[in-house]
Amino acid sequence: MRHVATVLPGTFMLLQFVAVSAMLNFDINLDQPPEQRWVEVAKHYRAHIIDALATLVPKPKKGEKNFAWIDGVTFDEEYEKELRGMAQAINHKAVTVKRLKWFNMLYEMSSPAYKGGCSGVLWAKPNGIVMHGRNMDDFSGDEELVDWNAFAHDATFYRHGKRLMKRTGWPAEVGIHTGIRFGNGRHTGFSFEQNTREPNKWQDNMAAAGKGGVIFSLAARRIMETTDNFDTAIDLLQGTSFAAPQYFVLAGSAPYQGAVLTIDRLQSNDAATPPIQRVSEGPMTWYVVQTNDDITAEPKDGRRPLANFLMQMSPREITQNEENLMQFMHTKDLFNTGTLFSTVMTPSTGYFKSVLPTEAPAIVDGNDIQERIKMGSEMKEAQAEMAQAQQQEQAQQQGEQQGGGCVFNCGLGGAAEAKFDQAVNNAAHGYGQAGGTGYGQAGAQGYERGYDQMESRGYGNGAAGGGSGMSGMSGGGFYLNQDSQRISSELQQDMQISQRRPRGWNRPHPQRFLDRRFL
Repeated sequence: MRHVATVLPGTFMLLQFVAVSAMLNFDINLDQPPEQRWVEVAKHYRAHIIDALATLVPKPKKGEKNFAWIDGVTFDEEYEKELRGMAQAINHKAVTVKRLKWFNMLYEMSSPAYKGGCSGVLWAKPNGIVMHGRNMDDFSGDEELVDWNAFAHDATFYRHGKRLMKRTGWPAEVGIHTGIRFGNGRHTGFSFEQNTREPNKWQDNMAAAGKGGVIFSLAARRIMETTDNFDTAIDLLQGTSFAAPQYFVLAGSAPYQGAVLTIDRLQSNDAATPPIQRVSEGPMTWYVVQTNDDITAEPKDGRRPLANFLMQMSPREITQNEENLMQFMHTKDLFNTGTLFSTVMTPSTGYFKSVLPTEAPAIVDGNDIQERIKMGSEMKEAQAEMAQAQQQEQAQQQGEQQGGGCVFNCGLGGAAEAKFDQAVNNAAHGYGQAGGTGYGQAGAQGYERGYDQMESRGYGNGAAGGGSGMSGMSGGGFYLNQDSQRISSELQQDMQISQRRPRGWNRPHPQRFLDRRFL
């Protein structure tokens, strides 16, 4: 294993690594009869499949009459034949086609209660090439009963001797929840991921299945077999009536092809359902993060806000390679105790790699990253104050200030200094408050605009800059709110002291002021 540390200024350390995944890969030849395609997988994981069915699927009663409802669920005939071949290869009384069908409907039948779930990240390089990161999580408690990691594997599908697609999943599954369709020419190929969406009650899903609602993993595989076009795949997914609500995350091979689809049960088109979210070349739209809550609603846990905050505060250099995205997917809490495997896909190159939790890279502490970003922002704030002080001192020396003096050395006193300190307070408060609705650079930009206005107007009002941070799409100051208010409070105290000092009293030198605050 080779590790190379790369430090990106103002953000976190990325660990570039060269790793070989421990996951086994099986070749699935689609030119074979369906009954023969999964025989090798079934035999290799025979004991695991028997145990998984015993744990997750109710045991059949005499004649399996309690499974009669399965016959009413729309199930692809070809894929049912594949399950029949598995059952024949395993040759165990507990492994029947109907029980294997149930296993392929685990999402629709027993989706995890909301305690977290899967994470998907799309990010675009400066040239528009989109990479797709995915963490498969399960907090339902099943991982305590089934050793998912022991039988996670890759399957590469071939047709006419050529690679068609690849997926990571479990034996006894014939559908796809994590996979890539390889391209066959310029701007072809796409990646696919499915995430849980709540509420997802199995009773409602089964009722929807009785009305023609389809099983997502089977529909996704059929679409991936049918087309290698990103836009066509999106149209087909949106045009399908699914039995359960969910999220689909896709990346394409053309520049800025990346999208998140929020799916309603039976295409109910709920008014609150978010529209399709797409990657674009904007300063805060070169990435999209989807976990297990609607992307336009308040987050239900810290994973999506954390990922958004880190990317908004990081340079685009983090998108330079797949190793960086894999490292990003190993950021706590995106990577957590429920993570079963992590996958990175780049459709434009056909890159696909899944790794188990025990494999490289190491987990990065997201909270530590936030603290380092916070410290860097405080230092930037102090440097801006020093620059302002020097500007004011130069202006005073040239006789360009009226009734004032420089900020740190001459003791403005009176209304002029109050204006300056109030502008700083407004800008800093705006930066902090911007984080109330999210995370990112909007608040930081507002803070900087406040200083820009002060520089251009002398003792101008910085509130407009702070306000622009508050109205921004996502505020990066959530984690800086308390410190921004603390710094503003110190400035206000300095102002009050200066107002009580005789004119001409010298305030501390800027460097000593900086030392007092940060050292």
